[in-house]
Amino acid sequence: MNHLPRLSIGIPVYNGANYLTELLDCFLKQTFRDFEIVISDNASTNRTAGICLDYANRDERIRYCQSERNIGDARHFNRVPELARAPYLRGNAQDDIIHPTYLDRCLETIEQGPEVVLCHSGVYFIAGHGSPLRFDVERLCFVDNQDGTLEVSSLESAIEALEPIHLTKSKTSCLPNDVIRN
Repeated sequence: MNHLPRLSIGIPVYNGANYLTELLDCFLKQTFRDFEIVISDNASTNRTAGICLDYANRDERIRYCQSERNIGDARHFNRVPELARAPYLRGNAQDDIIHPTYLDRCLETIEQGPEVVLCHSGVYFIAGHGSPLRFDVERLCFVDNQDGTLEVSSLESAIEALEPIHLTKSKTSCLPNDVIRN
């Protein structure tokens, strides 16, 4: 790909085979199309490489970079921006999916002016089987109606998970929600 994209989507991955197909499909269904996906694989030992290579062979916007050995989390996560080529970068966990208009709406918001330096939406937490988790305010934990309760380590982390971060005074509308697997 000779064209420099407007957005790089950096995905640090390690043994992410369970969710990679759903994740890569959600990016390929975006209404915004001028992006590259940079997958940095930290020497996965499952089917991760095969899935990533299959997608990279089907879409030239996807680049797969695999480490020969595990280089540790910090170095692995820092590798993603080093590989990115676009002026904007979205970091994405290997198991977090986004709404089809998310990239369009984020870029529209961030390009409103130089004072906008970060854009993100609210999130939904879902269990591995796909059902949303409900936050129980009295017990301060996320409740999975199918599998029981998933505990939150502290009140502070529960509040952070539920409340949006407001870094600027903005009059923009809410963005579609990300989905974060717990």
